[in-house]
Amino acid sequence: SDPDARVRENAAWGLGAIGDERGVDALVHALSDGAASVRANAAWALGAIGSARASSALARALSDDDPGVRRKAAWALGVVSRE
Repeated sequence: SDPDARVRENAAWGLGAIGDERGVDALVHALSDGAASVRANAAWALGAIGSARASSALARALSDDDPGVRRKAAWALGVVSRE
């Protein structure tokens, strides 16, 4: 909830790097952030964690306005669907 998008972006990346499923809910919420960089990192992080719980949120992110978000969501959806 930090006002600086770079902080939120780094937090999303950090949750993915840690790989703990306890971060899934926060990352799903971050997929609706106002900053595309935050949404893209959240999608990547959800793929890095690999939780199938994120499948529906990632599927919705496939229609994001930003192509980078869509690309990372597609990759992440492929990862979680194999789990």
